Amino acid sequence: MKGTQMKIAAVYIDEFNLNDELFRLSMDVISEERAHRVEKLHFAEDKIRSILGELLVRINLNENWGIENRYIQFEFNEFGKPQLKNHPQLHFNISHSGRWVVAVIDKCPIGLDVEQMKPIDLGIAERFFAPTEKQYILCQPPERSLTGFYQIWTLKESYIKAVGRGLSIPLDSFSFELTKDRIFLSDSTSEEEWFFKIYEDLSGYVLAICSAQPNITDKVYRFSLAELQSKIIQLYDE
Repeated sequence: MKGTQMKIAAVYIDEFNLNDELFRLSMDVISEERAHRVEKLHFAEDKIRSILGELLVRINLNENWGIENRYIQFEFNEFGKPQLKNHPQLHFNISHSGRWVVAVIDKCPIGLDVEQMKPIDLGIAERFFAPTEKQYILCQPPERSLTGFYQIWTLKESYIKAVGRGLSIPLDSFSFELTKDRIFLSDSTSEEEWFFKIYEDLSGYVLAICSAQPNITDKVYRFSLAELQSKIIQLYDE
């Protein structure tokens, strides 16, 4: 297995339209379980995001970790978190919002969340955020208050996804403190150490990573749909 470190891959959906050939190829490449889920989705946007999420994982595993597509299979833990069958040493996570779909793979438990920064009632923080988190948002300049909210939100989601226990972890049962140099987690129910990173270079979006190891990559590999097409064809031809 040639991969040695975390890799984050993201695809920007410039147009929510897969031509018939690309859609057929993609449906043949992804798992039967995913294909069945895609067929049940009503909106084209949701179908495309779901397909691209798994394709990013498969391309990442193939190119960075040397695993042929035919050997990539998925299973789920008791909380419904997907994981790789026959490759327990590797962990992955997928998130999508708006026009971005992002996937990450590493050798340790990991979670990610990407959110489009749509205008929102910041009063939501009163329901789900700890006092320190609400104070962090209030201390932001007016033009950064929405960003502050989504920083906290994506951190919380990435942590929940990394732990892999789903909605059994309430959003207000743990909290974050953000400083200039580091992000601190406070969770009285867990003794595990987790590390975090926030990315704001996807314009109009916030991306957060939660990892069980401190060496979180600075780089997000970005692709357009057109660039992804040749990679999908390569997977299909294996």
